[in-house]
Amino acid sequence: MVRWSWIEWLIAGAAAAVSIFAAPSVCGEQIAAAVASPVGASSTSADAKAASAAMALPIAPRVGKLLLDLEIGEVSARRASIEELSRSNDNRSIGALIAAMKDDDGDVRRAAMLGLWRVGRPAFARLILALTDDDYLVRRGACEALGLMEDSRAISSLLDCMSDSNPDVRSSASWALGRLRTNRAARPLVVALRDDFPQVRREAAWSLGEIKDKQSVEPLVVALRDIDNAVRNNAAAALAELHDVRAVLPLLDALRDEDVATRRQAARGLGCLGDTGACDGLIAALSDLDAIVRECAARALGRIEDSRAVTTLVEVLGDEDAQVRRAASESLVQIGKASLKALSSALESENPVIRTAAGEALNRWRELHIGDNIPVATTAEPDSQ
Repeated sequence: MVRWSWIEWLIAGAAAAVSIFAAPSVCGEQIAAAVASPVGASSTSADAKAASAAMALPIAPRVGKLLLDLEIGEVSARRASIEELSRSNDNRSIGALIAAMKDDDGDVRRAAMLGLWRVGRPAFARLILALTDDDYLVRRGACEALGLMEDSRAISSLLDCMSDSNPDVRSSASWALGRLRTNRAARPLVVALRDDFPQVRREAAWSLGEIKDKQSVEPLVVALRDIDNAVRNNAAAALAELHDVRAVLPLLDALRDEDVATRRQAARGLGCLGDTGACDGLIAALSDLDAIVRECAARALGRIEDSRAVTTLVEVLGDEDAQVRRAASESLVQIGKASLKALSSALESENPVIRTAAGEALNRWRELHIGDNIPVATTAEPDSQ
């Protein structure tokens, strides 16, 4: 729950009183208060028109009550208040949302951060100031909101946060700089790959993939040997984004990583790089125990379009997993003419699943390359798996 000082309580109470008593209500529905002329002034037609226009305006949100709900309400009430405050044009809303980023409840803190992002540019200056708040929760939330805003004016301040004493703040600053995709952040993020806190290293690796600075290839290769699984996973994904051949051998090593998510990411990355030097390693990955690794490897081989993969891909048409079979079939079609002979031979396979998949792949190839959809004779039984 947000803790306010007695001054903030006084302000909120006064605001609530104004909100509650300013407009009377009938059966719970607010009605506009009467508009009177100042004492000693005579009403004119212009005054009357102005009064009518004022009465026609929609009632402003009861910000004071929302502020009180944010302080003393239950979690659901606090989140509802944040939602309304983020849509109001009241200047008090920004301060209240920033204060809510130190709420006891994590969902409320996140809602406040997202609320500030929705407020947008009017909240920018206050968020920059919040980066130096005494409470690390406020600093962390400010980093995240600024990252979502993707406003380049925040770069210098976020770079300063990379040396914050709190690892959560450094982590959020690393992530935010990745959202901003500025080369100015590449060097500090490379330094962050050696941070003692794993989450900082994870976000730094991800952000380097977003920035795509070639100078970060070697540090990311080193990160592929990090003790933290998620760091290795993000480093593999980042290397794929950099499209640098120096990443091929390290990613081939990552195909044998003990962490399945890293193996998956390595296979995807090698497909993105499209280097034929990865063919043998990806063929070996087609026998991985994890179905998603096999699928990623099959798709990567299709991108590389190396005929050495054809024989194994035809065998994979009989894989127990439907997604793997589909990936192998699509890759054989992608490889093209080099796969036609093997696919035609597969029509005589003893495995009915392979026969059916081979026939479908040949038909698909003819649709794409010949334009004449001639059915291929097959004794295959329908694939019911």
